[in-house]
Amino acid sequence: DTGYDDIEIILPISGNYALTSVQTFGTDSAATLIPYQQETTNRQKDHTFNYYNPLLQAIPVPSITEGWDFKANPAQWGSTYAATTRASSYMWDQTIVWQSSNSLVSAQRDAAGRLQTTTATSGQFALVQYLSMQQMHILLANGWSTLINAYTDNVSGISGTVSFYYTTSASLPDLTPGVNLSLIATMDANGKPTTFNGTWVELTNPLLGVNRFTIPYNADETTSAIALNGWEQPLFGVSSTATFVAIVIGFGSAPATDVYFDSIAVTPGRLAIPFAPVSYGDTLRQMQYYYEKSYNYGVNPGTVTFISVNSANYAANIIQIAGPSTTYSMSSFGFAFNRQKRINPDLTLYSPATGVADNVYVYAPATGSGADISTASHSPVNGENYLNLTGVGATTVSGHFLETDPVGVFHYVLDARLGLF
Repeated sequence: DTGYDDIEIILPISGNYALTSVQTFGTDSAATLIPYQQETTNRQKDHTFNYYNPLLQAIPVPSITEGWDFKANPAQWGSTYAATTRASSYMWDQTIVWQSSNSLVSAQRDAAGRLQTTTATSGQFALVQYLSMQQMHILLANGWSTLINAYTDNVSGISGTVSFYYTTSASLPDLTPGVNLSLIATMDANGKPTTFNGTWVELTNPLLGVNRFTIPYNADETTSAIALNGWEQPLFGVSSTATFVAIVIGFGSAPATDVYFDSIAVTPGRLAIPFAPVSYGDTLRQMQYYYEKSYNYGVNPGTVTFISVNSANYAANIIQIAGPSTTYSMSSFGFAFNRQKRINPDLTLYSPATGVADNVYVYAPATGSGADISTASHSPVNGENYLNLTGVGATTVSGHFLETDPVGVFHYVLDARLGLF
């Protein structure tokens, strides 16, 4: 593989020459001459295209999956996912995990930034992503393919199935804590759902049938690209009242093992090709359509910290000052979201001083005196882009800090994740 041949064309140093063509071929004797094979210019271009064609087909295109370039997934509520007794729950942004038994799957971000899933014992799991039907329309018009970049430390590899489903229901299976349902109720031995929570219709792959795959073992810790080509579901074959789509990457039973996911892409066209990478900032903004927090990356809601807090003038109206206490009418305040939400989001405010939910820390900058003020006496008015909290009624607090132009500071979490709200 390291050898090479030198080809030399030696011409006399005098005279004029017209060099029209060169042909290189192998023979059994130097005396053997083979007539020159004349080819048209178009045929010569065909030969050149054989070189460029694979490169042209590998031009990246956007993927419909969101946050499944896992190195850029912000994992806003923490990149470490502990094994739990829940059947289905959110693991990372736009990434739901289903497990066949309690406390089977845990996850973390590995040193290369990939999603590393760990199964504690033998069992099955699946990664699920919900999307709106509007997002699926471009694929229904063009066909689609899937490209998985991953590896496992299981020397036998780990096998699974990729499948797609849609529903006409206005709501998704209930993922709230204590219920913890995704569309999957059970899976077959190959990792394909067999029974469902709710009514789901499969978007089949008539070219290849069942799309099974095997993620290989790689001792050098590099991912392998696994291409699954050729989904083709005509738009007219899908109900016009379809509301949501589910992408399911399901796995067969395997012993305790780690799987390292670099990316999972679903792209238009019947040939799986690399997807166009999205920056961390753009991915974060994409994920904030479903979930947004004021805390810094890696800081969980409820943490005591004044870093990245929101602030608002808390112009409380003093009603009565009696000894060490002040009675006042609640102040109104609000703020705009960083990104429009999928729906009007569920809102939780946190005091940065105590980490207590449904509280704002109000203090006087001149003195530093302050206290937590409950937001229970506020009436929230919010849309997909903004929040206003209107003060309702009166309350009494210890101290007189509300008399000197107080400021309210708070952290927030806005939650509009699919299956939860």
